[in-house]
Amino acid sequence: MTTTITATPQPDTASVRLNIATDALSSPQVILDLTAAAIKAESTSLWSGSWSSCDLFGSLVSFYSTATYGTARRTLTGLVIGSSYTVEIKAERSTYTTFEVLGKGSSAIPSGSGVWSHTLTFTATATSHVLSINTVFNNLPYIQNIKVSLIPPAYSFSLTRSDANGIVPVRLFEGQGISGGALIVTDYEPSLTGPLTYTVNTTTAATVTTTLALQETWLTVPVAPQYSAQADLVTGLTSARETTTTVHKIINRPDPILTLGALRLRSGSLTVWCPSYAVGRTLEAVYGRGEIVMLRQSDYAGLDMFHAATGNVSLALEDTMTPTRRWLLSVDYTEVKRPSGALTGAIGWTYAASTARNATYGASALEFPTYGDLLIGPL
Repeated sequence: MTTTITATPQPDTASVRLNIATDALSSPQVILDLTAAAIKAESTSLWSGSWSSCDLFGSLVSFYSTATYGTARRTLTGLVIGSSYTVEIKAERSTYTTFEVLGKGSSAIPSGSGVWSHTLTFTATATSHVLSINTVFNNLPYIQNIKVSLIPPAYSFSLTRSDANGIVPVRLFEGQGISGGALIVTDYEPSLTGPLTYTVNTTTAATVTTTLALQETWLTVPVAPQYSAQADLVTGLTSARETTTTVHKIINRPDPILTLGALRLRSGSLTVWCPSYAVGRTLEAVYGRGEIVMLRQSDYAGLDMFHAATGNVSLALEDTMTPTRRWLLSVDYTEVKRPSGALTGAIGWTYAASTARNATYGASALEFPTYGDLLIGPL
């Protein structure tokens, strides 16, 4: 089977949905996929270790131990000696814990907040190996999903986008890739004008070209697009680039000695017009999380930029004398490199939207059998 890639523009969110299909036998094969409910169901038969109970907390599961430190272990069976496998655990970041395949290596579930994906790759030296999850403070971590995949020999995968802003990898969820011959992902960072060319390389390569062609402006949070917002109009932008050249003035020498350096990235002030105070607060909130933000606009090629608020973020009335008061959001910014973090959400598909669509976890599991399906949402 040849690799195919389909690109579907999503004008409402200024994004492009990518659907990739390839030979299932030449891509990672999921051999174990456990939701929290499935872990709970098999806990008394297939899990061992120093824990006394296994409890569900919504879509998360936890092994409770009477001791501060404990373990929960499960044997992974049916492995092929010499083959590579990836263990992916989606868990709530909390106090530092680890999981390991005994004798094969370990991976950390670090402190923090939110459900994240953590992976460990190993080569099987037996037909079964033991997965061990180390618990701390009686019941951490809280686990949402455990997935084990067989990695084919010499497997490789890349997905890139070429547009007016250059050629970059398409941002994926952590640990996301082709599984069972398929991958669906939404790209929230394409240029709003000009052609978009997507290229996937795996067992075979495929390319597709499309365009958004939107006369819009977006303030996009690349790693957390659910916090992005559409802006009506950029009414002002100052851009200065400081040099890194150093000037050495020598006594009794008329000409200076220069240590030449490159120009730094842009910095200045960005002003966005807002039709109401409420819209102004919405755009202000994009910067409120302290994330890197991408400005995307359709008027000037090369103006798009990744930046962070590094000074005042102010909201003020444009003209107090007009009947309809309009607001200006001003942001003191510094341009930065493209952030390297993985996706952590999607525009329009949130926990609230999931709950509204399926009131119970059971109903949600019927529509979305795996966590990956739930993460992508309705197609």
